[in-house]
Amino acid sequence: MLLKLEKLLPERGNMVNILRSIMKTGLPLLVVLFLFFIFLYVLQISFFDVFSNLFMGAFGSFNKTANTLRAWIPLVICACGLVFTFKISLWNIGVEGQMIIGAVFGTAVLKTFAPESNLSLVYVAVSIIAGFCGGALWAIIAGLLKVKGGVHEIFSGLGLNFLAQAIVLWLVFGPWKRSGIASMSGTEMFCEKLWFPDIYIKGFSVTGLILVLFIIITITLFFKITKTGLCLEAVGNNSKAAFLFGLSP
Repeated sequence: MLLKLEKLLPERGNMVNILRSIMKTGLPLLVVLFLFFIFLYVLQISFFDVFSNLFMGAFGSFNKTANTLRAWIPLVICACGLVFTFKISLWNIGVEGQMIIGAVFGTAVLKTFAPESNLSLVYVAVSIIAGFCGGALWAIIAGLLKVKGGVHEIFSGLGLNFLAQAIVLWLVFGPWKRSGIASMSGTEMFCEKLWFPDIYIKGFSVTGLILVLFIIITITLFFKITKTGLCLEAVGNNSKAAFLFGLSP
């Protein structure tokens, strides 16, 4: 009897974990859909028409699908970064500012070094690393304010978002201003040798899609099979218990 119980308990625990994961993901989605349905019902708008238009607008043609994926790629990469803070029960509201400063660092590398060099692939790789460093630096500021100053990450993140936007405005109107153009239309386009070296289909880069799939797989494996990922999840579930087991929240 004891042996049977020992065999059943792990299976039951796995089922509980699976159901808990489904509830975490599915329940908020169902609540949002329900509230959205009530909103449409009050306005007397067809629920089916709204979602069919949304679907056709995003995936109704090859062009629309490519445009949707092009917007989806950077958002998913940012979401993969957010997973880390959510795993330890923190709110990274400053992800917008981190993305902006990461873009500034990456752009600075390409604008400073790449145009005068034939090592375009090398500098594209360096710019990606610079983007990581820029986003991490912006996040570290919020982290220091949280740990050393007791400032909640929501308030510091929002404040840093506005500061990052101000930095971009200064760059677009100042040092990186396009000659002969007095508007916020952006900086000069990068030369074609700095574009992702892959098949371009009407503005969509297959390389970007491969990159985001690689990141998703890497993040998943990190939390599933590494000790650090397990420690982060333990801190997020119960920081006091994690501290008693020798972890440092």
